[in-house]
Amino acid sequence: MALSTLVASGVSAQAVPRNYDRGPVTMIQEVEVKPGQLNAYMQDLQKGWRVSMEEGKRAGAILGCSIQRPVDPRAGEPDLYLITVFKDLASVDRPLADSEKSAVAQYGSLDLAREAAMKRNAWRTNKGSMLLESLEFMK
Repeated sequence: MALSTLVASGVSAQAVPRNYDRGPVTMIQEVEVKPGQLNAYMQDLQKGWRVSMEEGKRAGAILGCSIQRPVDPRAGEPDLYLITVFKDLASVDRPLADSEKSAVAQYGSLDLAREAAMKRNAWRTNKGSMLLESLEFMK
């Protein structure tokens, strides 16, 4: 009896047609900026993050990006949100070789790219990130 109920409910759930499809994917990175380090960190973002975002836009993988700051943050909230909107989930998951090629083009070598990443720890702490996939109604 229980098995027939499960099978029947599975069949009825499939009877409703899907009216949506996958859309763009938004990555939200939460950052806590260390006291007195906002200007230094923003300089770093302009040289690194912004350049990679523009490269992604030219390649068609990134639709948009922004840096958002809470106007009236609550205790424990991040200071900044780095928001990137990707064309799709495949655009988020780039091959490692592509990422390394971009890092070398931007910093000169993988070693210099790693050094730049280590320096960022003096300015900020990553608090977490979130990946959100849009569901868009089909026409």
